[in-house]
Amino acid sequence: AKTHLDVLQKLQNRARRIILKVKSAEHKSISEIHDILNWETLQNRQTRHIYSMMYKILHDMAPVYLQEKFVFKSTGYALRKPNAHNCKRTFLYRGGVMYNDLPLNIRQSSSLAIFNREIKMTI
Repeated sequence: AKTHLDVLQKLQNRARRIILKVKSAEHKSISEIHDILNWETLQNRQTRHIYSMMYKILHDMAPVYLQEKFVFKSTGYALRKPNAHNCKRTFLYRGGVMYNDLPLNIRQSSSLAIFNREIKMTI
């Protein structure tokens, strides 16, 4: 099943070919075209945005309504996890899981600029 992100990525790939005047008969890979334009994939942009927003939320740089959605919990046991696929797709769930999976040295970055630089190098 195609997602909206897949459709948008396909459109972005087509736009890249148009910008570079690459005919569809030419066998240039998307990664070659990507390297020429230095564009990120939409998936990478989305991932970086989620990481960045989580950093902002946890460091009081985001709106209060978002900060109130996240609470620090330190336990020695696993907490409940949602079973429904739709719950796992929400920003609240994915953002927390993705951020917690980052290496500690990246999560402890002293500024947003350093954090974003580290994220860009890891993705």
